[in-house]
Amino acid sequence: MRFPAFIEEMGEPRHRPRLYLSVKTGYLTLFGWVALGVLCDRLHVIHFQRAFLVPMLAKLATNTAAAIALRLGRWELETAIVNVSTDVFVMTAVVYFTGGELSPAFSIYLIEITVVALLGNVGVTVLCAIGAIAMYSAMAILVRTGMLPPTSPPVVFAGGLTTGYVVSDLAYAAFVLGVPTLYFARILQDLRAKQKALEERTRQLVEAGQQKSQFMANVTHELRTPIHGIC
Repeated sequence: MRFPAFIEEMGEPRHRPRLYLSVKTGYLTLFGWVALGVLCDRLHVIHFQRAFLVPMLAKLATNTAAAIALRLGRWELETAIVNVSTDVFVMTAVVYFTGGELSPAFSIYLIEITVVALLGNVGVTVLCAIGAIAMYSAMAILVRTGMLPPTSPPVVFAGGLTTGYVVSDLAYAAFVLGVPTLYFARILQDLRAKQKALEERTRQLVEAGQQKSQFMANVTHELRTPIHGIC
C-alpha cells in the first residue's frame, strides 16, 4: 500500500526509535486515563461508565499490534496509522464521557497533537489535527441529534469546590502537563546530545585543518632547499 510521502518518511529506519517511543507512551497514557477515571469515580466527580472501557480496550489492542509490527519489522506504518487514529478516538471518548461540549477535558487533544509534532513531521501533525477536529465535530453532531445520549460534566456543588473535585482537577492538570513535558525533555536531551557531538566533530575538523596546514608548511620548507640547489 502506498502512502503520501510525509507518511512514508516515518517508515524510514531513522524513525524507528520514535515509533517505539510512541508505543511505550501509548501504554503509559492508557494506564493514566484508566487510573484518572477510577480516581474521579471514587471521588464522586464523574461516573465511570463501563462503556468507557470499549475505547480503552481498542487502544490496548492497536498499541499492542503496533508493538508486534515493530518487533517483526512488518506493517509498521499501517499499525502506526491505526494506533494514532485510535488515540484520537479515545480522546474524543474521554471528552464525551466527561460532558461532551461542556467537558473541561477538551485540552487533551493538545497532548496528542504535541506528541505527534515531536515524534512525527509537519504533514502527520496537520493530518492528526484535522482528524481530531473531525472526530470532535462528529461527536457533537451525534449528541445534538440525539444519536448519542448527553453526558454530565464533572460535578461542582453549589457550596463550592469539593476536596474530591480539587484533587481530581490537580491530577488531570498533572497528566495534561506532564506528558508533553516528558516529551519536550526527551527531545531537548537528544538535541543537546547531538549538539555536543556536532561541536566535538567541528573541533576535530578544525584540528585536522590545522594539522594539514602545518604539514604543508613543513613539506614546503623541506623542499625549498633542494629546489634552490637544483636551480
